[in-house]
Amino acid sequence: MTQGWDVNATLDTITFLEPVANGTNNIVVNEIAAGSFNATDIWSLGAWSDAYGFPSEIEFYADRLITGATSDQPQTLWFSRTGDYSMFGRSTPIQDDDPIAATLNARQLNQIRDFVPLASLVILTSGGEWRASGDSSDVLTPSSVSFRPQTSMGAAKLPALLVSQVGLYAQNLGYGIQELSYSFQDDGYSGTDLSAFSGHLVEYYALTDWCYQSVPHSSMFAVREDGIILCMTYKREHRVVAWSRQVTNGRVLSVATVREGKENALYQAVERTINGATKVFIERFGDQALDSREWVGSDCALQYDGRNTGATTLTLTASAWTSEDTITITASASAFVGSNVGDKVVLNYDGEPVRISIETYTSATIVSGRPDRDIPVELRAPGASWALAVDTLTGLSHLNGATVRIGGDGYDYEPQVVSGGQLTIDPAVLVTVGLPFVCDFESLPITVIGGQPVGGKQKLVRELNLMVRNTKSISAGTSFNQLEEYAARESESPYLPAALKTGNITMNLSGAWTQDSHVCIRHDSAYPAYILSISSSVEFGK
Repeated sequence: MTQGWDVNATLDTITFLEPVANGTNNIVVNEIAAGSFNATDIWSLGAWSDAYGFPSEIEFYADRLITGATSDQPQTLWFSRTGDYSMFGRSTPIQDDDPIAATLNARQLNQIRDFVPLASLVILTSGGEWRASGDSSDVLTPSSVSFRPQTSMGAAKLPALLVSQVGLYAQNLGYGIQELSYSFQDDGYSGTDLSAFSGHLVEYYALTDWCYQSVPHSSMFAVREDGIILCMTYKREHRVVAWSRQVTNGRVLSVATVREGKENALYQAVERTINGATKVFIERFGDQALDSREWVGSDCALQYDGRNTGATTLTLTASAWTSEDTITITASASAFVGSNVGDKVVLNYDGEPVRISIETYTSATIVSGRPDRDIPVELRAPGASWALAVDTLTGLSHLNGATVRIGGDGYDYEPQVVSGGQLTIDPAVLVTVGLPFVCDFESLPITVIGGQPVGGKQKLVRELNLMVRNTKSISAGTSFNQLEEYAARESESPYLPAALKTGNITMNLSGAWTQDSHVCIRHDSAYPAYILSISSSVEFGK
């Protein structure tokens, strides 16, 4: 018989889930007045209550709901009936699918911190990690469940992350990120310190939140208690563990990933103080844009996109089609306002564009102006293929008083201070405005060349060779105080920005002789830079 019941204190009734011996499942109970006799020892007390606490950890595993870690029993787990997540009552006699209650018997009291559903159920506690085992088929039943200690690192309260077939968890006192994976040699789960070579990023800091972004780059993002984001690019199958930190103007509070389109979008909640006002901003990391003009190289940024995506078409009329003639532009629907005087209608934006400066506003559908070059025959009937480049950006009140970075149509504009929620720029179709940040890379000191130690020798880095992808400009040197700039070559067309560089870059560096010779690289632009490899030419002294 399944043991389980529901008590109604108002009606003084107990309703059993299955009928009792007399054939009814509802019993009326008479309350005994205070001080009365007829006491009984046939009673039970629930494990969860206001007095004894409620489970603080929960997980699903093997079609059971698993709960654990009340304030009174921090090492105890409760498993629901298989397939019935609200049932914790047992049968008589006990069945294999009955609920399970078990306690981790350890040398010291350690609070359960998380359940990790891998090939086996792994229980993370504040003092160690345990593996739940079952019968010969490893099925967990009330009569066969057992727990074996695995490692003794101890876990922080941060929920573990599941990445492929392993779990990632933060150590109890900080100082590292552990990888929890199955070891055939030990027939159990072992831990690997993933922060061993980047311990300075986590030592003495607690992690307050984290998430995993599988696409596009398989990266873990963690928030330190000081508001800095740590990023760990993690590709276990290739043995890649690469750490970096991301500093912004403000303090990051939380991060999360959401599946959107073809990638997992990364969101962050950031507390910023701008122009004396402190607010929390919900921001989304930019997509890995195929068109570099769409690149978001700023924080707390907004983007203006003037490309026509609707059904509005343009018709051009002119007595001639040269740069000296006036072109009349007629739209099939309302497309213009009086403030568009000074803006530009752009034809063939994704090719070699023609820009028509608007000089006269006639109506919401008619404007006129002069092109920046002769309009070729194939562009004289643009239809719906057109864009509007504007010189005034509005809607920037959240950045009032802040100095912002501006990128427009592939060009870096001079920084400006936002006033009245707007900026005035040279007209552009695709514009990104936000708080600037600088990306710095500093190599370790050069200590070994060709297998020979050279740490104690004087060294001079003469030349730096970089392999890059889709890179506009970077600066490099032997210190951040003495950087040489590489800029993308001039555009082959006067109407287009310089193409991004993909390939090898060779830079001559000027520096001083020193034992601690290293390479410094800086990227400070609204547009991307990808560095794939670094090598240097070094001279040695005594």
